[in-house]
Formats: sequence, structure tokens, C-alpha cells
Amino acid sequence: MTLYFWLNYLLGAIIHILVRGRSASQSKGYKTIDIWIRTYWVVLLARTILGGGLFALWVTGKGQVAAAMGAKLLGLEFTIPNIPVNGPTAFFFGYFVDSILDWLCNKVPFLRREIPQLNNGALLLSSKPGV
Repeated sequence: MTLYFWLNYLLGAIIHILVRGRSASQSKGYKTIDIWIRTYWVVLLARTILGGGLFALWVTGKGQVAAAMGAKLLGLEFTIPNIPVNGPTAFFFGYFVDSILDWLCNKVPFLRREIPQLNNGALLLSSKPGV
């Protein structure tokens, strides 16, 4: 059953990459999605793997505890619902995890240096030398 969850996660992540690539190819002058993907494949792979780590926390049942600890570190207080892992929820997690990573990077400044960023297809790197 876990393979089923991971396949749904990957399908959601791949569809998100294609949608984001389509948007970037239309607005940033890339002729095709595959050129955009070939240009940013390392960043896309890194973000998909990092999202997979978050997904693994959820599949193993440790996601609620980790999210609560992370929220507390950010000074946020909210209840995290216990959402069961199934095919559709794994798919939607895969689809939205990239946006979750973007949100986390906006809330936690040091993550901007650690997690490769994409902004409408443009790779964002720290502007400070040596960072």
C-alpha cells in the first residue's frame, strides 16, 4: 500500500512541475516546457525530494508531531488535523508540497538559502557573496 501512496505523491508532484513549467514557458520566454525542465531539473528534483521527506513524515505518522513542533518554532499556534493518507490525499500532497516549501521559505528566512527557489521559472539565489 505504501508504494501506492508514493506513486500518487509522485504523480501529483509531476503534474505540478508540468503546470509550473507551462506557466513559466509562457511568461519567461522558454519555447517549450522541456527546455524549462532541462534548465531547472536539479532544483525541481531537490524540491521534489525535500517534499518527499515531508511526505514520509506524514506516511509514517510523525507528520503531526513534526508540524506542531515546526509551527511552535515559527511562533504559530494552530491545530493540525489528522488527515488519513490515501491515494487522493497523497496525490494532492504531492501537487501542493512545492507551494508549501515556498510558504515555509517565506516564513523561515534561513530556509531561503537552503532550499533552492523558483519564482515563475527563475532560479533565485542569495544576492550576498559567499551565502
